[in-house]
Amino acid sequence: MASSDASPSIGDLHGKDFDRFLSSVNSFGKYHKLVLAFVFLPAVLPGSFHGFNQVFLAAKPQNFWCRLQNTSSMPEVVLTGAIANLSTATTEDQKHCTMPDTAANAPSLWSNGSQMLRPEGTNSSSVPCQYGWEYDRAFYNNSIVTEWNLVCEKSYYPTIALIVLLMGATCGTPLFGLIGDRWGRKRAYVICMCIAQTAGIATAFSPDFIIFCVCRFFVGATYPSAWSLPFTLSMEMISAKQRATFGTAASIAYCLGSLVVVAIAYLVQDWRQFALATSIPLCYVFLSWYFMPESARWLLSRHRVDEVEAFFSKVAKCNKTEFNTDLLKGILRDNTSRDISEKENYSYWDLFQTPNMRKKSLLLCAVNCANLTVYLGLSYYSPSLGSNPWISYTLAALMEVPAYVLVYLTADRVGRRLPTVVFLLVGGFVLLGTCIVPTSNSTTLLVLGLIGKLCISTSFTFGEIYEQELFPTVVRSQGSAFTQYVSNACACVFPVIMYLGENYVAYPVIIFGILSVAAGCSALFLPETLDTDLPQTLEDGEKFGENMPWRDVFRFLPRRPRDTASETVMETRPKGTIVRTNL
Repeated sequence: MASSDASPSIGDLHGKDFDRFLSSVNSFGKYHKLVLAFVFLPAVLPGSFHGFNQVFLAAKPQNFWCRLQNTSSMPEVVLTGAIANLSTATTEDQKHCTMPDTAANAPSLWSNGSQMLRPEGTNSSSVPCQYGWEYDRAFYNNSIVTEWNLVCEKSYYPTIALIVLLMGATCGTPLFGLIGDRWGRKRAYVICMCIAQTAGIATAFSPDFIIFCVCRFFVGATYPSAWSLPFTLSMEMISAKQRATFGTAASIAYCLGSLVVVAIAYLVQDWRQFALATSIPLCYVFLSWYFMPESARWLLSRHRVDEVEAFFSKVAKCNKTEFNTDLLKGILRDNTSRDISEKENYSYWDLFQTPNMRKKSLLLCAVNCANLTVYLGLSYYSPSLGSNPWISYTLAALMEVPAYVLVYLTADRVGRRLPTVVFLLVGGFVLLGTCIVPTSNSTTLLVLGLIGKLCISTSFTFGEIYEQELFPTVVRSQGSAFTQYVSNACACVFPVIMYLGENYVAYPVIIFGILSVAAGCSALFLPETLDTDLPQTLEDGEKFGENMPWRDVFRFLPRRPRDTASETVMETRPKGTIVRTNL
């Protein structure tokens, strides 16, 4: 970092990339700390609010039974026992979804106000519930399941609602990625939040399940981008040394958001009020948007030199550093004359035009597919693993905190690649271990699920950092959006996987374990990005990690510059052509 009383010379800065002259005005000074803490960290919270509130909007009570006609005067505990005594059902589904045909005349069987008796000779056959259902409200008071009776033959409706949410993410993510690269990260974020807030508030007024799904589709179209856009913008305004630190801080903020969601759900147990309580307070983001800077890297890639200069002037003034304005303008104009700006508009096709970019894009898709599917799966399924859904969900969310601390402690020491591989493999094998645990042992299942959640949260964070460091600036937002698009498309199957838990509680966890192990093996073929500058152009992105030898595939620790003579740096020749030279 530059000192406050030293101004870099032309020899120091000329021809160096964005990270070099970012350091000249202090790449992590007062300005960056204030903006990151009070603008960008709050900006990632809506992603967790809108992403996880459906856990409780569509919460299913642990127990329910057929409602009897004219039984309002019966104590609930006696009524529940009455149905059990009358029913001849042999399966859990039958116990919840059928009633004895004599129950239509249940009041005539009421004796002494204390028990339900079966008269001799009555028909004991069962029929579907005739008068609706009564629900055990020990944990959930009112959700869409209890209000619209989404049980028995409609038990798959909450699964459909979750699939619709993820289908929205699949459709919306590439759109906002395109907007972010074409018209700026800041503008894309405000459009995203306008849609998210409108759909989130409209959810509370849904008159039926169809309208609810429509609202959730638009919420789903925005919540991944509500996280990724401010995250991308933040990573582009800080240097390599601070990326892991901020990635950890952003992930912890996201985790705190999910904990706030469960706290609100516990206090506000009516799903309509809960939908409002997790949407209206998020309107603060429109105030923070006013103070949100546009990405200087993106502005540079769009030839907007004057705005880049204004950004650095503001940063230097706040950080109390000095730099030569004419020198900076010359450097920026020199950079815009390079092939960084030869092309006005980039598309998703640019991710696949060259072999190395194509390989890295597909590998990132594979890793992030598993990360997202398993992370969301364990987050949504955790209430089913323990005896108390509130405690299970809270513990699963809390497991993310030590995961992010692990990221902070290891990212700048052992790199990104090794932890990603290790935590995916370890987490996968732990989840596979649930296949030997009896379903009655809910505590052991919960513990194994929590360890898996810790591992997948760690690998997820490394995957997010990986995305920002492997994709070049000109397609970074689209690259991140593409991996999210594929990940969300694959994650659409996790509600179906969760539905398998209706038959055997460990089925979903075992499948999540298989996905984690497969992704861990795929991550071996990604290059290490520790202590590297963010690539700016497509050429930079193609050359980074090109022709990766097998010894690097199985290398456990990253190579440092002092460990090899083949490290390369970017150098600019007088005509602005980029070449690579050996140190």
